[in-house]
Amino acid sequence: GMCGLDQVSVVPRDRWDQVTVGEIMDAAAPAARPSWLLRDAVAAMDKSGAEILPVTDQNGIFIGIVDAAQILKLDQILDETGA
Repeated sequence: GMCGLDQVSVVPRDRWDQVTVGEIMDAAAPAARPSWLLRDAVAAMDKSGAEILPVTDQNGIFIGIVDAAQILKLDQILDETGA
């Protein structure tokens, strides 16, 4: 699952030392696999409205992220360099 500012912002600050991430995380958030094509990751992010997509191995162990802002940055660099 994923836990971001959207989930944390609904918890009063005085309860942060009582509420676990597991209680507020979005368990339905998608996770990518390393073998996914970039277009598959972008499609999953678009469908879920996520800006960050966790990448997990075949056992569901977290190994990294795909970040929409970094993808856009790369796209701009490639456009500017003609690559």
